[in-house]
Amino acid sequence: AKKPATKKEELMLIGGAELEMMTLIVSNVAGKKVPVRIDGNAKVSALKAIVREAFEVKSSEEMRLFSSGKLITDDAKSIRDSGVKEMGTIQLLLTKYKPSVTILTLEGFGILLTDVTGSTTIEEI
Repeated sequence: AKKPATKKEELMLIGGAELEMMTLIVSNVAGKKVPVRIDGNAKVSALKAIVREAFEVKSSEEMRLFSSGKLITDDAKSIRDSGVKEMGTIQLLLTKYKPSVTILTLEGFGILLTDVTGSTTIEEI
């Protein structure tokens, strides 16, 4: 049987960048828990891609990730810079994503249209 890697062995140098792997537990409201191994310096967007696949989420707009009760909002930040700790639990909340369009009239009024899809044309609006 292969020995698990130690923390020191997991520090690697790839392309001049130091990687430090961390384990996170992602859980949803139904109680499903999935362990995730990811570089702490990876972007939040990379974590979201892993979560999307593990929980079969259609789009990133449908999910919200929380760490220690705080919403993780900046996809460009690293996981570690977002306040996520080693062996931390990430809570996954799914929302109903409804695309919308706001039209600003010449008089300065905004009209919110919520029945739009990716294929809705200007003529249809």
